Amino acid sequence: MPEIHEQYQKFNELKAIFIGGLNRSGTSLVLRLLDGHPKLLVYPTENCMIRDYFSVDSKHPIRKGMDEGMASRDAQKVFDHIRIQPRAWQLTRLRIKASAELLWQRHPHPERISDVFTSFNIQDFEKCFIVTLNLISSEWDIGHLVRAWNFSYFWTLGIQDMTKFSGWVSKCPNSENHYGAYLSLFPKGRTIHILRDPRAIFISAKEKKKFSGQGQRELLSLQPFKELVLSIQTYKNRWAKVAEASQLYPSDFKILKYEDLIQNPQREMEKISHFLGIEYDAILLTPTFMGDPWYANSSFELQKDKTGIIFQDSLKRWQKEISIWERLLLNCHFSKILKEWNYPRY
Repeated sequence: MPEIHEQYQKFNELKAIFIGGLNRSGTSLVLRLLDGHPKLLVYPTENCMIRDYFSVDSKHPIRKGMDEGMASRDAQKVFDHIRIQPRAWQLTRLRIKASAELLWQRHPHPERISDVFTSFNIQDFEKCFIVTLNLISSEWDIGHLVRAWNFSYFWTLGIQDMTKFSGWVSKCPNSENHYGAYLSLFPKGRTIHILRDPRAIFISAKEKKKFSGQGQRELLSLQPFKELVLSIQTYKNRWAKVAEASQLYPSDFKILKYEDLIQNPQREMEKISHFLGIEYDAILLTPTFMGDPWYANSSFELQKDKTGIIFQDSLKRWQKEISIWERLLLNCHFSKILKEWNYPRY
């Protein structure tokens, strides 16, 4: 398919843009703000292929199968292993039907999402991925898989002139341990880490557990005190990786403070535009999902008309839910980060 070959070469010239941060830190908001920019291709759901690939041992059956497929240049084997047991081990978050079901209750125009997802042809996507991967003459690695996967997604959606765009965007929370891999696999890429007050992250995650009735496996699976201790250690370990990436890749890695974005979105999105090498557009102030107004991904219950806006209440709402002992412990353990990033000690 010569047209795929030509357009994939153009896609290779686009800037790879990754959004990361802890769960409940605001990664979804940033993805949605970038969604409407005319020069960006935005993957609409989480795509954690790199994080999940490096998070398991090389003997893990899915990673082992992918490695064998890459070594033997067997694109079909690679694809088949990527999509094995997506719920048990979420190597990717494509899951078209599942995503449609999740969004159905939260989107102001569910019929539009239904049209998009039902028109997405999985067979065409698979065919494009296999053809694209076989176009790569060098030894395959996980970076090639990610690039081919994203290209195939946009191509299957009907976006077939890559020269109109400057970059493609993908988000994956909790990927701090692998920022080095992102930046080495995509040397011309950009990574944005969303920093949020650690006290707000903890309370937001705890409220999410209560609101959804489901536990946050990484941060909130134990009893209250143990939950907090685990959260503190997790945050500290990941923040060390963020600081390391910021020092090693000063021109390709940016820390975006969530609170600054909420308080002054135009100023912060102008900075992001400059960092990404795109022209600032007022659409960057309106969160959208595939072009439609987005319903905020908040841990706290919102009014149904809260779509297409940046939700201001998130800055202080967590303060009403935090207990005295949580406040004291978090203030003590995060005193350095709170001071460095000008967070008040409540």
